[in-house]
Amino acid sequence: HNHFMSKMWKKKKKLMAMKGALDEDGVPIKTGPGRKPKLHNWASYLERTKSQGAPLRLFREPFPVHKNGFKLGMKLEGVDPKHQSLFCVLTVAEICGFRIRLHFDGYSECYDFWSNADSAFLFPVGWCEENNRNLQPPKGFTAEGFNWQNYLKLSKAIAAPRSLFNNLPKEPATPHLFQLGMKLESVDKKNSNLICASTVNDVMSNKILIHFDGWEDTYDYWCDITSMNIHPVGWCEKNGKSLSPPGEYENVHFDWKEYLERNNAEAVPEKAFKPQSPVGFEPGMKIEAVDKRNPILIRVATVMEVDGHLLKLHFDEWDECYDYWVEDDCPDIHPPGWCHKTGHPLTAPPTPTDLLRGSTGCPIPGCKGIGHIKGAKYTGHHSAFGCPYSPLNMNRESTLQDRLGSTRAEEVIQTPTPSSPVDIKMIKGEPPDSPEAVKKCPTPGCDGQGHVTGKFSAHHKLSGCPKAQNNQLQQSVAAENIVPKKSTRGRKPRSYYLNMGDRGPPPKTPKLKIKHERDYDVTSPQDNLQNGIHNSVFKSAMATTPNPEVSLCWERHVKLLPGIHRLKGSEVAKWNIEQVAAFVKTLPGCEEHYKTFKEEQIDGEAFLLISQADLVKILNIKLGPAIKIYNSLAVFKSSLDV
Repeated sequence: HNHFMSKMWKKKKKLMAMKGALDEDGVPIKTGPGRKPKLHNWASYLERTKSQGAPLRLFREPFPVHKNGFKLGMKLEGVDPKHQSLFCVLTVAEICGFRIRLHFDGYSECYDFWSNADSAFLFPVGWCEENNRNLQPPKGFTAEGFNWQNYLKLSKAIAAPRSLFNNLPKEPATPHLFQLGMKLESVDKKNSNLICASTVNDVMSNKILIHFDGWEDTYDYWCDITSMNIHPVGWCEKNGKSLSPPGEYENVHFDWKEYLERNNAEAVPEKAFKPQSPVGFEPGMKIEAVDKRNPILIRVATVMEVDGHLLKLHFDEWDECYDYWVEDDCPDIHPPGWCHKTGHPLTAPPTPTDLLRGSTGCPIPGCKGIGHIKGAKYTGHHSAFGCPYSPLNMNRESTLQDRLGSTRAEEVIQTPTPSSPVDIKMIKGEPPDSPEAVKKCPTPGCDGQGHVTGKFSAHHKLSGCPKAQNNQLQQSVAAENIVPKKSTRGRKPRSYYLNMGDRGPPPKTPKLKIKHERDYDVTSPQDNLQNGIHNSVFKSAMATTPNPEVSLCWERHVKLLPGIHRLKGSEVAKWNIEQVAAFVKTLPGCEEHYKTFKEEQIDGEAFLLISQADLVKILNIKLGPAIKIYNSLAVFKSSLDV
């Protein structure tokens, strides 16, 4: 009984902490009827820190004009923040102040996202049909077979009233010259070093959808027509900047005039561009900002640097390694007092006690165990494995596969989840079925396997080919610790984007950093079975030309674990937490470790995502049991190839 009460008390404390109803020592604040919990006092905080709050004039709409009228379970349509060219079926899954958590119907809660209730990218049911946009139906439905009226009846849900959508696109008061299909030059928001040939792919009032020619729509983004990220055709040439042409021009001279004629396209007129000046933030100003690593939280933050339209944010009392860049019109930054006015909890800066390692349940200093790296599927964590602030997760955009299945070989994460045909192709090392990825490598005799960096399982361009003469030379130069000249084209790994924030100013002298992996010892054959398995666990499986002796060969692993071969990876992916723990318990010598998997809330999907080092370094499992657990994972993943 006492154990049960203790667990309930911990859950209650975590819930109250999320609602801001605990004092600095973690003790619940007693509140009488109608009294609100103790709030972060901005006036005294600004006085104590001798700082200034950001003035209201810097925000387009400092405080909401309307109340948040959304209710749990309401259905609506909206733009997917990670695939901004797509309009999707959404459900309100959580409400907090003026913010709502939205769920993609038919998909895991892991992909839920938070939005302000007045977002210009949320629409009432039927808006796409009325405005000639393609609506992505819930998973399991076809576009032709989806009907809102029937779907609402089937799901016993209601549509969000049209009156809740106060920012629907309208005819602009002043007509502009941006039209569908016109060409321009645009900054890649995920790598501000790149300015690319692009197309206006959609227009909504004063907003346009930018699409990079030759790239898939993963990189598309919406921006205002006054954005500093867009430029007229020829801007790069006039300003001495390098333009990244469409993919088919990688080794061919690119000429705008010829390109426009060949595509029967027009350039956006130069007079259409009226870039807005920076709004006027200054270093040292205090604001309230959504924590992008844990978006359920809004924290006290300081503007550390200003670079044009870019702000470098620092969460007060946190390490500067968590700083990141945002644009000055970002909808996730607010003036001091926004949370209080909208009824949203404001997470105060951590106290010295909070910063003691392990003092709040999670071992990461400052973290109170709220949120999870896998999104809304889990409300909390108590170890580095699930912590959004742990070094393990700092450089990961996500531990999840892309919601729609990754469509570029370069986006393969360490151990893809076997949840779709696209993922299975990636595990096999085959390029997925996308217009960009089906291109063949131009190097004679190359099948597109491997990548010159050793980080990816496939390539389709000369620049990524390990067999290309220039790249072989570059690899030999890199082996001698000489930094090669950086290419002006191509996109950096997603870890780079996360460190820079959504966008950061381009580095003054960009250099290409090359990781040096220890070479496989090809001169000494691995005769010992255990050594071979050890190498497959602790040496990179993503090397460009791995030694066949140490490749992940499931027949070798299955010899040590008879009976495992009867389980398929596709089945394991569907396991719940209990099933994963039960399986680990059945492995010889691993009986005591099943509790770890249970405590970390590792389900089948997460189990297959565990990397080679996670077992030992993060879960603290000894080498022997770790090898056995990873052997079974190797078998499960290899069964997808059969």
